[in-house]
Formats: sequence, C-alpha cells, structure tokens
Amino acid sequence: QYWGSQMPAKQESNLQLYFQNIHGLSTRHVWTDWHSILNTVQQKDIDVFGFAETNIPWTPTTRHIAKQQMKTHLNHTQISLTAAACDEATLGRRQPGGVCQGAIGPIVGGIDSTHNDSLGLGRWTYMTITCKHSCKLHIITAYRVSQTSLPQGNDTAYHQQYRTLRRMGQENPNPRKQFIHDLIELVQTLKHTGEVIVMLDSNAPIQEKYMMTLLPQTGLYNTMEYVHNEPPPRTYLRGRNTIDHILATSNVLPAITQAGMLAFNDGIQS
Repeated sequence: QYWGSQMPAKQESNLQLYFQNIHGLSTRHVWTDWHSILNTVQQKDIDVFGFAETNIPWTPTTRHIAKQQMKTHLNHTQISLTAAACDEATLGRRQPGGVCQGAIGPIVGGIDSTHNDSLGLGRWTYMTITCKHSCKLHIITAYRVSQTSLPQGNDTAYHQQYRTLRRMGQENPNPRKQFIHDLIELVQTLKHTGEVIVMLDSNAPIQEKYMMTLLPQTGLYNTMEYVHNEPPPRTYLRGRNTIDHILATSNVLPAITQAGMLAFNDGIQS
C-alpha cells in the first residue's frame, strides 16, 4: 500500500518532486523504457524528478536523445535534464550505477546551473534554482553503491569507483564510505548559498554507521519522518529497511505540504 500522503492533484503554487531507483534504463527499442517513465512523469504532474541506478553511459549523445524525447513526449519547451555516470569506459550499452535528474515547466526558468559529481564517479547530479526573494535551492539526486566489499567481476559500479579512486591515489578505497564523506562536503558547501534537498538512494537505513554521520554534519532532516512523525516503511521489495530517502535543510521543512511513498509497482516499473 501507499504510505503517507497520496499524490494529489498538484496545486499551482506547489512544486512536486518524484524520486525512485529505476534499476536500469534500456536504450534499446527506441528508448521504450524512457517513454514509459515520461508517461508516469506526465500523469503524476511531476515538476522535478530524480532517478537512481540508471545503468547506462550518460554520454552527450544519450543525454541529447533523452532530452529531445522529453520535449516531444511531454509536449513542452521548458525542459531540463542533467545526468551522470562513472567516467570509466564500458563495453556495450550498460554502465552500472549513475543518476539523472529532470525538470519540466516554469521551474526550468529559475535553474541557474546544473552540476555532476566532480570526481567523475557518477554518484550524483544536482541543479541550483533561484526562487522568490533570490533564495537559492539546490536539489541533489544521488546513488550510493550497494556492495559493502569488493565484488567479483569488473562490471559493477563499486568496482569502477574502486579503480577510479585507486588511480587518484587512495591505497584501499571504500566507495560507500567515500560517498558519505564527499556528500557531506558537497552539502556543507551548498548550504552557504541556499537550501538543500537530497533525493538519496543510500542502500542503507539512516541508522547505518556511515549514514549516522550524514544528518548531524549537514543539518539535513528526514522529510518523511518530519511530516508524518513516524519512521517510513521499507523501500525495497526484497528487503526490510528504508534505504531511499528525501532529506532537506530545516528551512525547507515548513514549506512541505504533503509527502508520501507510492505502493510497490505503482508508478515506474523497476
């Protein structure tokens, strides 16, 4: 069942955000996966979406195709799309991990800039929006790899990040720990210029030892717990934990009118 607030008809003055791990985007068959996703975005009247684990190489070509299809499919001229994957070369159509974030409609006019993971690991992408009274809002979409130790094979996001960090001089890198460290630094930097929302697939509950450092060091709050005054349910069908989160700085919280989670298999299929 859905949890929290059901998605209502969007009020004109509200901004509607949607976040999900889509567990892979296929570029085969004329991007039929992307068309299905855009249908959901349109039906649910989404202003800003963030998708984790897209699993494709986000090259200039794929970003261009995806953006053009957004314009056509959504029949809208105000479109923004930013996406990131690990810079390490891959064979074929698959690049593990990665994220993308898009915006549709008038909010696009307020976007000052978009940015990707500065280390080229494809861990996050974000946009900076100028709101009323010149306030800045930074919206981050982020994906943290699931493996907790070096897996076998070379085609995992963990392994790619491990090799890249090794080339940067780290002797025994831990991509999951490094993710939290770098995300803390990013949020702390962005907070100097405005408010922050982080749509995060952490592959871990808030109580995990590394995640436990994220909230106190960034001043972020769990939006679902804030709105409903209780811990949200599991977000992984085969798991028991809440591993996907939408976090925000304190000044964002009073502006939240509703928050909730869709039922499994409601919305984008993944």
